[in-house]
Amino acid sequence: MPVTEKESVKWLEGLTQLGTLKERCPHMRLVAVCDREADIYELFVAERPAGVDWLVRAAWDRGVVHPQRHLWATMGAAPLLGHAEVRLPPREKSQERLALLAIRCAPVRLRPPRTRARLSEQEVYAVWAREEAAPPGAEPLEWMLLTTLGEAIAWVAQLGGHFGRKHDRPPGPTVLWRGFLALHEITQMYRIFRQNE
Repeated sequence: MPVTEKESVKWLEGLTQLGTLKERCPHMRLVAVCDREADIYELFVAERPAGVDWLVRAAWDRGVVHPQRHLWATMGAAPLLGHAEVRLPPREKSQERLALLAIRCAPVRLRPPRTRARLSEQEVYAVWAREEAAPPGAEPLEWMLLTTLGEAIAWVAQLGGHFGRKHDRPPGPTVLWRGFLALHEITQMYRIFRQNE
């Protein structure tokens, strides 16, 4: 079924709307922040004006043009940027705990799915935050982000409170994780506001 006949076409329409908004705000960089529903290859290769980018939480272990052949394995081989400790509040079925996350970032080249072989390969950046040594029975915390924004690390760090001034040190893993949490809250609020549409 063509993507234009699926509900996921809304992500392509959103990117088009950002392009229209960009005409009114020529000096601003606009970023479409999307949850896992937006992990569709048509979005990755969609035309967009300069200054319009997207950031998507990955849902699929996509094929890549790298020796490891798939996204998660490729990022597992990427250099480790650092670690961040995150205290998770208690939930209905779990107690409060301290999670240790490994953070990696690297450029990756995505291959189109076999059902979309006519589409081109796409160079993107991936940022992966994954919990190490999760307790038995607990699902490890994990975020895999794909973006056209080369400054993805800086952008996520800004969400976490990093100012990005010339004399500032590079963002550390704690600031990056705060940025991931802020991004999570943004996407959750978006889904709440759109759930009745």
